[in-house]
Amino acid sequence: MRGKRETIGGFTLALIFNLSLTLPGAAAELQRSGTPAAHLEVAPLRIDWLPLIAHERLVLTVSGPGDLFIQRVFEAGKPPSLGLFDSEGDRLPDGSYNWELRWIETSKAREASEQGDSKKLRVAGKPLERPLVVSGHFFVSNGSFVAAPEHTSARPPKPPITAKNFVETGSLVVQRNACIGDQCNTNDATFSALKLKSTLPNLLFDDVDIPCEDPPCIDTAHDWALLVNPSDVAQFSLRDVDGSLTPFTVAAGAPDNSLYVSGNGNVGLGTSTPAVRLDVRANAAGPLATARLQNSSATGYPGIEYLDNNGVVDLYVGLDNANANTRFNSINNFPIVFLTNSTERMRVTSGGNVGIGTASPSDKLDLSCDGAGATCMKIRNSSATGFSGVEFAEEGGTTVANSSVDNANNTFRFNAINNFPIVFLTNSTEHVRLDSDGDMGINCNNPTSDLVIASGGGCSTPSSSINAGSAQFTTSSSRTFKENLSPVLVPGILDKIAKIDVFNYDFIKGPKDRLGLMAEDFHEIFGRGSDKMIDGQEVEMALWLAVKELTAQNQQLSKRLTELEASLEAERANR
Repeated sequence: MRGKRETIGGFTLALIFNLSLTLPGAAAELQRSGTPAAHLEVAPLRIDWLPLIAHERLVLTVSGPGDLFIQRVFEAGKPPSLGLFDSEGDRLPDGSYNWELRWIETSKAREASEQGDSKKLRVAGKPLERPLVVSGHFFVSNGSFVAAPEHTSARPPKPPITAKNFVETGSLVVQRNACIGDQCNTNDATFSALKLKSTLPNLLFDDVDIPCEDPPCIDTAHDWALLVNPSDVAQFSLRDVDGSLTPFTVAAGAPDNSLYVSGNGNVGLGTSTPAVRLDVRANAAGPLATARLQNSSATGYPGIEYLDNNGVVDLYVGLDNANANTRFNSINNFPIVFLTNSTERMRVTSGGNVGIGTASPSDKLDLSCDGAGATCMKIRNSSATGFSGVEFAEEGGTTVANSSVDNANNTFRFNAINNFPIVFLTNSTEHVRLDSDGDMGINCNNPTSDLVIASGGGCSTPSSSINAGSAQFTTSSSRTFKENLSPVLVPGILDKIAKIDVFNYDFIKGPKDRLGLMAEDFHEIFGRGSDKMIDGQEVEMALWLAVKELTAQNQQLSKRLTELEASLEAERANR
């Protein structure tokens, strides 16, 4: 029992020491009062942290051998703890572990602090003025938790160096400053305050364990070295001697501020004024990337995780090496929002709806435009022979229709594939249908001719139809369908028609070698239609009136001819 009490006492001492480094004001108060921030209880299969400071939320973070990383959140009333077995039943491996316990101030706590409510958060009887973080370490040895031995935080001093400890070889020169190494001479002790001069001026930290009698005895010795230009490579390295690893290297020629840690903890790469926790800056033209993330595993995910204040991952951005795709993964049903100048431009909801110009998309793609005449979407194919448009597919993914611009022929294409008809509706009511045979029905959903126009009674009672095969045209023209009838009289109809020429012409962007009238001429003479369009039936009626005029004139000529013949016959009889 004596050995265990000493071990726990030593761990508590280490805890207070770490607290003093993390929170100067609060730690100093704790040290003066003799009250630790948390009491640690270590058992072979479990460690409990008993906080002595009121809290609303605690975050426990533990790192261990290899890439072992554990982070857990504990609400008020639930003291942090760690078991020897993980969620899958595997035992934690032997080795050294570091831990951190962080007091999290919630919005309710901040409000209480701002209102001066000292009953919510207290440190040694005084309100908590800033976040509190304490840390320490423990071991797992022979499959059991072990607290840090007392001697790991306070080793006995070594005896003073005396004259008998010096060996004069000409390699050590001390003149206030010192030069150590086989290349030192009497003129080398000019560098303040220590110079290493050798063909291999390295520095080894040889950690020797102090013998331990009372269990548990943990081997914490681990040797490190600072290497200069190893293997004739111009670089400075930190070497893990026992692990045969080199975790840190600076190559010769590295520019100023390659790595800079500011006084507030911000880290700068390429800058001595990091504005945020990690500030990376580059000064190079071209496509040189500022940062690169890579996972060498074929099934790994190189990327970045974004965590909330409780340490929960809410967003992941990276690459899926196994499936060769880019992942932008929002977790916990958070929407993904894209902004410019703090204004939302696009949103992807947790249900998969995408909104552009709207924060509440009601469909898979919801575009909202503001401003008169604004274009919501434009599709363009830069190829002179390309098709820019949209394809429509059925549930199996087969394209059944596409609408596009044919750049080669300067036409707009609406193409139904797989014998699908094209149907035009208003208010879910079909009005026009073009089937796969090219027959068109207006108010007719089963046209049997090239064009069938129904008056509302269905295809069985068409008001008109055109059949290209028989060249027949019929139009519904019964008096029962009409009202406000009045005869049309066009005086001088023949003179009017004579003023309108018939032209042979080519459409600028269409059929060639056509024959017809000009809309401007017809509109000017008859005052019908417009200067761009001609109503074919009005042209036909004009010709009908012209025929009537010719018929009337012919009848008058016939009558006069008959009267003239009768007069001549009478004159012959009188002779």
